[in-house]
Amino acid sequence: MDEQIAKEYLRENNDDFRNLFDQHKVYEKELEECIRRRYLSEKDQFKEMELKKKKLILKDQMQLMINDYFLHPIRD
Repeated sequence: MDEQIAKEYLRENNDDFRNLFDQHKVYEKELEECIRRRYLSEKDQFKEMELKKKKLILKDQMQLMINDYFLHPIRD
């Protein structure tokens, strides 16, 4: 089974996954805004690092849910 199909299924049918996904997108957008700046203050650099960490944590949590989906597929 394709991982993209699992992601789509979980986004549509699992509130926890959808919340993680949505929050990941928020962090991604904030990170893009940081990266676009020519100069990052020390505070901005710290924020960038924190956003990267938060995104990675969310991505790991989503991957665990995807892996679980493959181990225990839901049959419709």
